[in-house]
Amino acid sequence: FDVSASRSGQQQQSSPFPPTPQQQWQQSQQKLTQVLNEVLTWPPVSTLTGGVVVGVIDDAIAFANDRFRCHAGGVSRTRFAGFWQQDVLANSTPLHPMGTGWTLTSAQIDAMTQLYTSVSGTVDEEMLYRRLRHQGVNRRMAHGTHVTDLAAGFDPDHAHAATTHLVGVQLPREVTRDISGSTLTPYALLGLIYMVWLARTATGAPLPLVVNMSYGVNHGPHDGTSLFERAVDQLIGALNAQHSLRVVLPAGNSHLTRGHASMDLPSGAAQSLIWRVLPDDMTPSFLEVWMPAQPPAAAAKGVRVRIKAPGGLTSAWASPGNTLTLSNTSGPIAVIEFDPLPVPPGGKSCVRIALEPTVSRNASGRHAPSGNWEIEFTNSGALVTIKAWIWRDDRPMGFPVTGRQSRFDDPQYQVYEGPAGPLVEVDNASPIKRAGSFNDLAAGNKTIVVGGVRASDQRVAKYSGSGPTDSPYRAGPDVVAVCETSVAMHGVRASGTLSGSRVAMNGTSVAAPHVTRWIADRFRTLKNSDRPSVTVSATPLPIQDPKRTGAGIIVALMP
Repeated sequence: FDVSASRSGQQQQSSPFPPTPQQQWQQSQQKLTQVLNEVLTWPPVSTLTGGVVVGVIDDAIAFANDRFRCHAGGVSRTRFAGFWQQDVLANSTPLHPMGTGWTLTSAQIDAMTQLYTSVSGTVDEEMLYRRLRHQGVNRRMAHGTHVTDLAAGFDPDHAHAATTHLVGVQLPREVTRDISGSTLTPYALLGLIYMVWLARTATGAPLPLVVNMSYGVNHGPHDGTSLFERAVDQLIGALNAQHSLRVVLPAGNSHLTRGHASMDLPSGAAQSLIWRVLPDDMTPSFLEVWMPAQPPAAAAKGVRVRIKAPGGLTSAWASPGNTLTLSNTSGPIAVIEFDPLPVPPGGKSCVRIALEPTVSRNASGRHAPSGNWEIEFTNSGALVTIKAWIWRDDRPMGFPVTGRQSRFDDPQYQVYEGPAGPLVEVDNASPIKRAGSFNDLAAGNKTIVVGGVRASDQRVAKYSGSGPTDSPYRAGPDVVAVCETSVAMHGVRASGTLSGSRVAMNGTSVAAPHVTRWIADRFRTLKNSDRPSVTVSATPLPIQDPKRTGAGIIVALMP
């Protein structure tokens, strides 16, 4: 944290946070339109002549896996029309003007595969990936490979392998390492535009394109106003006159993480939330509080916030427009940023709190204490409902443990039904809420959002993210798909990193690609596959809850 000059006469702090959703949209809308219009004028580069295109934006996609090849006509070829590895590596060729990293065409993938094929016909996939320095695929299982197989994997001799094309975008490793998702949006949007470019035939005619992005974000306004949600809605709206474009997202896995709280704050009231921050956390911890737009500090009417560290060290009160620091003898350990007006009509104010890691990373010994931090609120205006979300801070697959996920704490929150009972999945009077634990990337209007269920009894997965949202477009996921086999068999099976291997993974990340595959099948048979068509086609579940299950279950045929 760099201490900077004051913006309101008190000791202040430069913001450790990204811009607000409103600022991001204002800064990016014109640039997004400019890039999209430019890309649509680029000459087609693929040799596609027909079929459907499935795009996957993910991490660790093993593009040489046999499940992503076709053996039609006695010739083995890749089904990838293109692959973009967005990591910046030495001697890599930039993809201009969309970003950096390196790309492979279908011809280049085939040439590399042939180079590492033995006389027996076996491809040395590991050596191929090492030669390209293709990161993330040096282990038995990989998230992006599993998702791609569920979305569009086929036996190479399967009839659909010849007509289901792939486009892969592998996000930078640092974006995946940043599990909060705060750096995801620009790379994901550029990847989406890249896919639109490649999903055209040699004559320039667009092919139907369905894109799967199995990523979730906990923090944010949860009302459809984030840059990602607005941009994807704009892209789908702009392109659907000439492209059939669908984007599929997961509902998230945060139903039981105790990362969301909601409570009413009456006029004249003072209330607090307890934020439990764990020891040995080597990454900063972040929390956001969203509420109706608050007046400027000069009006002295509205909500004020302060934080109290374990041990009693307490910050000053923050009003709209303030950015304050809390320091101990080693230096600043926390920041409170209270976004000022103006906000768009119907918009919200946001309080963002950042804590230093709970272990020191430098010689100064500076670190935030672990334990129960108290977030205190007072309200001198009309009654408001405040909603808080803790940023994700867990370990992504394939990375070392650095962050430890903090959570809210409250005596009224019931974790189990009795001393040895199952996990409780419904809310009580506690301010900690399971409802509202929805993926913040997924509250837009035109995306298709998928929750998760068990195959054995069609009960919703205990972790599957729940509405309601503050978005006018949705109460929760549109539909659900299978992400667990049974109580005893966790996850669903799909390809491991290397050809011929099988592994099981769970989470709504593996539910979403089932619906992606279903949409590709609908494209192939010229049936409607937009968001209303998906919900109409769903089969109601034995226990239906629109906030968690949407319209029901979609079952895709898995070859």
